[in-house]
Amino acid sequence: MTYIFLQDWRATIIPAPAIPFSLIGTFGVLLMMGYSANIISFFVLILAIVVVENVQRLVAEEVLDSRKATKKAITQISVAVIVTISVAVVILSFNALTFSPALCSPLMRSENLATRGPLGWFNKAFDTTRIGYVATVRKMARMAAVSRVILGGVHASSFLLFTNPPTGFLPEEDRGAFFIDIQLPDAASFSRTEEMVNQSEEFISGVPGFESIITVPGCGLLGGSSASNAGHAVVVLDLWDKRDDPSLAQDTIMAQIQGQLSALAAANAFAFSPPPIPGLGATGGFDFKLQDVRGRTPQQLLQALGALAINANQDPDLQAVFNTYRSNVPQLFMNIDRDKIEALCIPLVDIFTTLQANLGSCYVNNFNYLGRIFQVIVQAEEGFHTTPDDIRALNVRTRGGEMVLLSSLVAVETILGPETLNRYNNLLFGYGER
Repeated sequence: MTYIFLQDWRATIIPAPAIPFSLIGTFGVLLMMGYSANIISFFVLILAIVVVENVQRLVAEEVLDSRKATKKAITQISVAVIVTISVAVVILSFNALTFSPALCSPLMRSENLATRGPLGWFNKAFDTTRIGYVATVRKMARMAAVSRVILGGVHASSFLLFTNPPTGFLPEEDRGAFFIDIQLPDAASFSRTEEMVNQSEEFISGVPGFESIITVPGCGLLGGSSASNAGHAVVVLDLWDKRDDPSLAQDTIMAQIQGQLSALAAANAFAFSPPPIPGLGATGGFDFKLQDVRGRTPQQLLQALGALAINANQDPDLQAVFNTYRSNVPQLFMNIDRDKIEALCIPLVDIFTTLQANLGSCYVNNFNYLGRIFQVIVQAEEGFHTTPDDIRALNVRTRGGEMVLLSSLVAVETILGPETLNRYNNLLFGYGER
């Protein structure tokens, strides 16, 4: 490239030895600083060529000898070179400002550009382009009014682009799969949820373009937590080359499935596409969190969140805004008589351990068998933890070894409360999506 523009073997040789020195020095500094090579690291190639080109220009245009041309060239471009580069390429600047000028002084001679052959054709094309550009600039300078109109149009277009951002976020794409969130009434049993999930699978399996489905009862995607009344499904579609017909596009299939899921009377099912960028939210829209900074009750937070969703849906730029926060879920509240258990010498932790082992599961220890380690988990059989009366029928042991009926120590009541409590900086917040 240097020889094509300058057409002098001396000008071509000068940058050649500077390149390996600059690269080796730069890579050494980058290695010591823990950085990798990037496009800035190769800026020395341009700097060396700029120095040589400026020296040759002064030799040809001002008829200076090589020593004076080199001195004047360095005077003209040294400040520009130093300002242009960053600290990361200081060693490249050093080579460009010392090594290349040192070679320019003894090697550079006055040379005439070629007028024949490929180089002559290149010079003629380059001169024609330069002359045409200069003529265009001069013509535009004489037509000041037209230039101002064009410049004003460029500024107006730039202003409109910066002041009118896109009205949407990332566009939704046909990812070849989508999600379905299934929500039953509060405190619905896991068996009911599993039944609704299986019924949804039967609806989806007959839709054209369907390939497979993965169902997960007991865990909702939009709610973000495990619950007996929630479930979700991942629907995988046929490959794109098998869905050339517009009727088999992902949005069309989702709309068709959504219509069938509306037939589920005992559950609310919602089909939505994954986000365009994996990990960017749960859906293709956006999510928001309403934070309570005054310490109100969960029920008051739900009212505010519902009002916000209603007002958001009235905005023409938004649609299908909803919230997944629940504060009126039926729950069992256990009021422990702490004075009585202290009088009977029953450790409070024993009561919690009894509840954990019978209502859920409790880890005991490990044991070795056939060279492998297994865990011992204590858990009550199905049928012994289905009603509140099963809690009252449990027994707890005192420090003296006597068994005491749990119903004499606790009172089990039914209350309404939030399914989960999400906090940020110790403040309660509700979760919504679009």
